[in-house]
Amino acid sequence: MTNIDFLNAVLMYYPFIPLTKGTTARRKLTQQSLMSAPVMVPSLVEQERIVAAVEAVFSSLNSVEVEVENAAKVITDLRQAILREAFLGTLVPQDATDESASTLIERIVAERSVSPKRVGTKLVRKKKVKA
Repeated sequence: MTNIDFLNAVLMYYPFIPLTKGTTARRKLTQQSLMSAPVMVPSLVEQERIVAAVEAVFSSLNSVEVEVENAAKVITDLRQAILREAFLGTLVPQDATDESASTLIERIVAERSVSPKRVGTKLVRKKKVKA
C-alpha cells in the first residue's frame, strides 16, 4: 500500500527529464517510460514519517514567507517615512546658518555660468545669457 501524500511528494521532485524522448524543445514523456520509472517505496510507517517531515518543512516555509512579506511592508513604510522626513528637512537637526535651497541653487547656477565646462578634452566657456 502507498500513502497518496507520499506518492505526491515523490512525484513532485522526481527527475523525469532523463525519461523523456525527443531532441526538440518539446520533449515527450511516454506512458511506457513513466510506468517503468523506478520509485523506491518504503514501508507505510516510513512513508507517513516522510510525509509528516515534508509537511513540517512546508509549514515552516509558509511561516517564513509570511514574515518576509510583513518585513517587506515594514521596509516600504520606513523608506517612505525616511524620504518624507528628508524632504521636510526634519531628518536631521537643521543649522540656521545654512543657506536655503533656493539660494544654493542660484549659487550653483551662477557658478556654472561663469566656470569653464569640459567637452571631450577641450575646455569650453559657456556664454552668459542675459536675463
